[in-house]
Amino acid sequence: MITEAIIVDIDHNKPYCTIEVPLFRTANSTNKVILTASFAITPGIYNSFKNGDKVWIAFVNNIVDKPVIFGKIYAGPTEEAKASSGAINCDSLAVTGNINIPSTTGFNFASTLSGSNLKSTATDVNELIGKIQILESEIEVLKSKIDELENGGN
Repeated sequence: MITEAIIVDIDHNKPYCTIEVPLFRTANSTNKVILTASFAITPGIYNSFKNGDKVWIAFVNNIVDKPVIFGKIYAGPTEEAKASSGAINCDSLAVTGNINIPSTTGFNFASTLSGSNLKSTATDVNELIGKIQILESEIEVLKSKIDELENGGN
């Protein structure tokens, strides 16, 4: 059986934590079923588990008092994550205000961009990429002609 649970107490120095399993609550009862669960994966810096996290659990040999946490149920960014700054890894980015770009990026423009500036810069970069691709094609043609001349061709 696979179900969800909520981490209620975790010590990152131990390979287990205390969880609540909502599925095991009896009807019209506020009694919580609390179990000790081990991890199928080691919590690390990137995917650390915290109190209150919802997790996926399974049971060793279907024995109810032997739960194993094998994943985290993603519930969107936490308030802490929303407030922090850092790297973004995404497929697309919508800028609704200003963004700050460190001077060490190598881009040759102001360190603060607005959404319209960023769109304009992206257009410029795409145009440059297109020109580079044309130049690369022309270089290949020139290389072929040089090879022909070196090999006695016309």
